[in-house]
Amino acid sequence: MSYAIDVKEKAFQLYVQHASFDEISEETGVNKKTLLRWKKNEGWEPRRAKILEEMQKKSDAKQIELLAELHVKTVELWRETCDELQEVLSFRTKEGGVASYIQLTNMILRLQPPSKKLNIDDVLSKVLKVLFDHPKIGMVLDKYKDEIVEQINKELGSEN
Repeated sequence: MSYAIDVKEKAFQLYVQHASFDEISEETGVNKKTLLRWKKNEGWEPRRAKILEEMQKKSDAKQIELLAELHVKTVELWRETCDELQEVLSFRTKEGGVASYIQLTNMILRLQPPSKKLNIDDVLSKVLKVLFDHPKIGMVLDKYKDEIVEQINKELGSEN
């Protein structure tokens, strides 16, 4: 029996969607033996593998795109937080500066994209760079830099 191209294509689409041959037969009205012959003679398995591979690539690309967008939003949120923190009076003191620094470091660790794992040294380095480069916060931190470094070293020493 000869089948229309659209029937064969419908059967193949169902095969790509991992439908069983019984389900494909029921849906298309094509005998199961005919479907198995089409699979073998028309190379359904390699075609399906290629289609699924392309779909996976598109899915991976979309996930990477979403992660990049999340990372950009996280960085924007972090910068906004830095700007807001500089307005807080407690940040203008040595103790407030250290507390804010710790808060920012923890925020970065929590909000980093899963695809980019940072170690604590990288985080601390990045936080310090951003804070010291900030036009308003940097001036305050620079004023207390020696005292802050001394207190951080003291804190790190007490952990050992």
